[in-house]
Amino acid sequence: DLVLDISSGDGKKYTTYLFAGGAVGYAPGMPKTPTETDRNSLKGEDILINRKKFIMHPRGFKWTEADVAKEMPTFKELASAK
Repeated sequence: DLVLDISSGDGKKYTTYLFAGGAVGYAPGMPKTPTETDRNSLKGEDILINRKKFIMHPRGFKWTEADVAKEMPTFKELASAK
């Protein structure tokens, strides 16, 4: 009940992952130079550069094939402690 085939039949395949809330971790970082300014005096342009760093990491999941009735687990099967 979690798989919907929307392929065009041209043989191309892709992988899609579905994540629930809390499945992806996030951590902000600090760039070496977070803010910088520059000026193009011939054009009269002031430039402000802001940099950000962060990491997004999937926490992961797994299931055992013995606990799944079909090819992919249902929401009910994923919710079980097994």
